[in-house]
Amino acid sequence: MSITSNKKKLLFATFTKGILAIIFLLLSKPDLFAQDPQIDRKTGLIRGNPYGPDKLNKRKSGNASLGSTGSTGSTPLSFGLKGGTNLTDVRPEDQFSVFSFTEVPNASSAEKQYFKLSDNRGFHFGFIARYAVTGQLSVALEPTFSNMKYSYVNNYTWVDFENNSNSLELNYEHNQTLNYIEIPLLIRYNLLNSFIKPFVHGGGFYGRLLSATKKINVSGTDYAAGNTQEFSNSSSTLGVDDLYIKTHLGLIAGGGLSYQVGPAAVELSANYKIGMNNVVNEANRLSDDTITGGNYDVLDNTKLRNIEISLGLVFSL
Repeated sequence: MSITSNKKKLLFATFTKGILAIIFLLLSKPDLFAQDPQIDRKTGLIRGNPYGPDKLNKRKSGNASLGSTGSTGSTPLSFGLKGGTNLTDVRPEDQFSVFSFTEVPNASSAEKQYFKLSDNRGFHFGFIARYAVTGQLSVALEPTFSNMKYSYVNNYTWVDFENNSNSLELNYEHNQTLNYIEIPLLIRYNLLNSFIKPFVHGGGFYGRLLSATKKINVSGTDYAAGNTQEFSNSSSTLGVDDLYIKTHLGLIAGGGLSYQVGPAAVELSANYKIGMNNVVNEANRLSDDTITGGNYDVLDNTKLRNIEISLGLVFSL
């Protein structure tokens, strides 16, 4: 299964517009901004309820404060949407090269130079299905499409031993894009039972690879015959699904803030995701001649770690 760049951009834009439209609709209705409900101890009714006595004022004594869903909803179930950005941190465990070195004065000269976290930006969007066990504790499944990117550079130099001024420097920039469907299972605890709730959560996730691509940019400097010529070749994009395994497993820890807006909650969260397994297919590492022979590259054994920042909108039933 392959998702083109245009389709991914369209899906993400549609999702973002939907979130913003719902938030705008809620913010444009002043009666949705109900303050923290004040219960009349004699009648058991909510003072100043904007929804009328027939809708929400007739509450059971066990539901006199905020309900178990963290809103004025009458059931423990809530559903919503989320989306945001991914920042990927690559942790190579075992490093590989297409060359066999007989002598390496500096071992690091043979290693790939990985881009830092802030340069590896992707995105995600998905759904939220949450069940409130108590007023503070809930369990959620959050099926998510996750786009992860990471990059590194290989630098090579060729020198003519008969004429040291005759040399060639080559720089290969490799940009990997991995698309996963992930299913996180999270246990959440609300630190405060109010309309603005700080919360923490944690759990694990199972991911399934949908597609993988590699974009290669080649540049360099040619010092042949005493002249200096810089060059940059056009980039090429390759499908590399077979170079990665299908399964991605890991742990999640994070937290955020939830703000109650009438029947819905706007949630801002940040998660740290730790990949537990090597995502590279070791059996197929050398199987693509275009990459190994044409671009002098072979993938390292790699675990992925992500910082995930999300904005969500959740409705209680």
